[in-house]
Amino acid sequence: MSALDKSYISKVKELEESNNRDFFDTLKKIKCYGYADEFLVAVREEIQALQKITDTYEKRMDQVRY
Repeated sequence: MSALDKSYISKVKELEESNNRDFFDTLKKIKCYGYADEFLVAVREEIQALQKITDTYEKRMDQVRY
């Protein structure tokens, strides 16, 4: 399997569409039950955590290169 294999493009698009549908279905439920604010806070926390991981990784890679 290769990311450059064109035969996988349709499968990737299918998975992306499925993921988008699932996300919006979940978002509708979250809004329906009144948890939109809590959801946004959790998303922001997740973004911050991922940014810290990315920053740490980049620092380590810079140390390896030099």
